[in-house]
Amino acid sequence: MFWCCCSNATRVRDEPDDEEVTIAEVSVRSAHQQQQQHDAVEQPDPSTQIPGRPDEEEEDSDEECADGTFKVVLEMNPGERLGALLDILDMKTLRVAEVRREGRLRIHNKRAKEHKKVLAGYHVVAVNGKSGKAEEMVDEMRRSRIWRLTVARKQEVTINLEKTGHLRLDLQFEKESDCIVIRKVGDGLVKEHNDRTRDEKLRVRNGDRIMGVNGVDGPAKTMLQTIKENTNLRLRIARPLVKPEQKAPSAAQSAAASAAASAAAAMGGA
Repeated sequence: MFWCCCSNATRVRDEPDDEEVTIAEVSVRSAHQQQQQHDAVEQPDPSTQIPGRPDEEEEDSDEECADGTFKVVLEMNPGERLGALLDILDMKTLRVAEVRREGRLRIHNKRAKEHKKVLAGYHVVAVNGKSGKAEEMVDEMRRSRIWRLTVARKQEVTINLEKTGHLRLDLQFEKESDCIVIRKVGDGLVKEHNDRTRDEKLRVRNGDRIMGVNGVDGPAKTMLQTIKENTNLRLRIARPLVKPEQKAPSAAQSAAASAAASAAAAMGGA
């Protein structure tokens, strides 16, 4: 009653499932596509860096982006660590799985306003303008000392399912990680749930992370076992909180709206 495709089946190298790798002093919890990068990483060449030292507080505007994300600017000193464990299982974002006691992120959070702090569960969705591919964002961190991060807060929802058939979920996970990434929703119970749910945020989406099942949190292997052994499922789902883009009306739509308003005004004045 459970169909999945996990990263272990296609792992490039036979290595521990829960390995931390260091990429340019960025601690990353990696999926198998990133494992091959960790053998040797050179420090960024200072001659290629952006000159000058930006004032992080000044450059870090209080204004949020239209999609609800916010900007954080960090300048990394040579050899300095970010001080965060980053989960890149979805291959699209850098999820902050843990903020550690020391590092640049801890320093930023101590002096940042409450709404500008980067907390566990938040997602870095762009680094210096690069977005959509976790590998490219990590590479940008490797080569640069000034990081202009776009950060999305987390959204959590609870989904209740009665397992009367197949879930049909394509999953990405590491056995000891704290979450399971839903890579794809197939034709099954979850899709049926989505079809009958009116509330958009309660629909299960590709890229969502399962953070808990029936009150049981990670590791992933424990949550999977809980899913297999139970009929009534209560899934705690987390995702980046990014608002849909608001598209400006086209010229034709604007003209139609203007004509409708004029007609309404004429009828009201008759």
